[in-house]
Amino acid sequence: MPEYAALLGEVTGRSFPVVPTPAAAMRGLGRALDAVTRVVPFDTIFTEEAMSILTQWVPSDDRLVEAALGVPLRPAAESDDAAIRGLYDAGRVSARLVGSVATTAATGEDAP
Repeated sequence: MPEYAALLGEVTGRSFPVVPTPAAAMRGLGRALDAVTRVVPFDTIFTEEAMSILTQWVPSDDRLVEAALGVPLRPAAESDDAAIRGLYDAGRVSARLVGSVATTAATGEDAP
């Protein structure tokens, strides 16, 4: 997560502090919120499934994917910028949340 927070910071110009949290606690939080949302419906990204994926993800070697496909993969910063820009353009997130992405979207500038 620290590396991903740094990448998001690079894309948005914002700071994303990461609080070290045990993986089991994250999965427990997801399980608890799944139970709560069955009684009190609300949207949350903290589901048991999401926290399991987040804490048990097996890293891949992108060089193998590129070799198999014969095509270079898009840089992560470019992918994140496009995703954040799309969410902002669709009105799903505010300018405050997306930081400099909103500024470049408003001026029509290309992603960094």
